[in-house]
Amino acid sequence: MTGIAYTQVTNENFESVYKDIVDKIATAKYVAMDIEFTGQCQTIHKHMDQRYVELANVVKKSAMVSFGVSIMAPNGTLENYDVLLVNQTVHQVDPSNLLFLAHHGFDFNRQLRYGLGYRPGVFNVLNRPKEIKIKRGVRELWVDIHRQLRAHHVPLVVHNGFIDMMYLYHSFITTLPAQFQHFVADLVDAFPGGIYDTKYIARKILDEEVSFLAYLYYQYMRRDNKRKREGDDDDQQQATKKLRDDPSYMPPPICDDYAARGYCEGGYKCVFSHDLNRILERDENLRNSKSKSNPQSLVTPVPVTNAHNAYFDAYMTAYIFNHMTTMMGKEAMEQQIGKLYLMRLDFPLRLIKSQFANTTEEWNTMKKHIDESKQ
Repeated sequence: MTGIAYTQVTNENFESVYKDIVDKIATAKYVAMDIEFTGQCQTIHKHMDQRYVELANVVKKSAMVSFGVSIMAPNGTLENYDVLLVNQTVHQVDPSNLLFLAHHGFDFNRQLRYGLGYRPGVFNVLNRPKEIKIKRGVRELWVDIHRQLRAHHVPLVVHNGFIDMMYLYHSFITTLPAQFQHFVADLVDAFPGGIYDTKYIARKILDEEVSFLAYLYYQYMRRDNKRKREGDDDDQQQATKKLRDDPSYMPPPICDDYAARGYCEGGYKCVFSHDLNRILERDENLRNSKSKSNPQSLVTPVPVTNAHNAYFDAYMTAYIFNHMTTMMGKEAMEQQIGKLYLMRLDFPLRLIKSQFANTTEEWNTMKKHIDESKQ
């Protein structure tokens, strides 16, 4: 359990929450998004044209199982939704992806029973006579969400979101273009409010040594809690100190792989500790010792959950973005728009309009449908 309020969207409540989601998007300051999927590329090429082709091949053969949105309302609250999905076409699954999701609490029985069906690629409504009316589904929901994002220039926020955007494009917009440059051109045109990537900002702008999603979220939460409780003789702090000073307290060593990237080959069978509070305390003490401040100063631990699902990842992304904006200021943050993090490269994917690449006919057709559609 995450302790974060959210609404799970299924075939049981789809119609009742549809309008609420679309209306909240229309007035949002920004929308954070995360996607869970069944396949990932095993090789990562440095040349982006080749990387894109191989990723596109995986995305086209795989499926989304859920997507989460965290909507920042004008009053500063976050509204969270977890949309369960079922790809109704034949597709592949990577067993490691499924094991990872299952270990972190994803309920595949519920997904298959209550998930909203979709067919990726070209939206079939575009070839359907207007007089034929059918029951709306999750792709119609995305059309209305996308229309609001475009009409109100609402920014989209992701974390390490390049492949998420590829899954989103192919599943809900149209078939992925054959060439990388056309995919970039379509993305730029599709999201006029811009796209932020908190992974890029953490690594390249804020020089965070560790930047996987949960680490940043709990690190920033601990810092926020420390500021709120500065000078307080907190009971939880004292309990933590007592436990740490107990000579019989012998926790397992920290898993260095998990501490560095949020993942290790051992997974849930790993004999070392994946306790983020311990990892964060160790790293904070190391930073304090290097800066010659008090290495024993305690930061109040925060409740850490093992959950990994789309709505919570979207919520963590929104929390991190909010924290970063407070740290950097709005103007500095706006300088980071349109820069997606690229693994194993020292530069981001720049989402800027190019005179050398035009948008695709498929996107132009879909854009017309999105902008002309009515809720």
